[in-house]
Amino acid sequence: MTIKLTDVAKYYDELPHQVNAWNWLQGEVDPSTLESFATKYRNAPKLVTYTNDWNGVMAAGKAAGAKYPEVVAAQWALESAWGKHVSGTHNYFG
Repeated sequence: MTIKLTDVAKYYDELPHQVNAWNWLQGEVDPSTLESFATKYRNAPKLVTYTNDWNGVMAAGKAAGAKYPEVVAAQWALESAWGKHVSGTHNYFG
């Protein structure tokens, strides 16, 4: 039987058998591995923000992996009247 730790964490209810299993696992894992895990778990990546203009939308399209970020920017310009009219909070594409 295999188990994913992300699934285990999702359904953790602090039941006695769950607490025992986690405590056992913590004792089995090397301290340096636990330290590395703690660092990755606690340090969220910095959020990148983009400006609401042609260059910002082009940069966001490029970062998202668009093959033609200039087409993404053109669509943004058309659908939002160059960022003047949005259909919702931060929804520039209708």
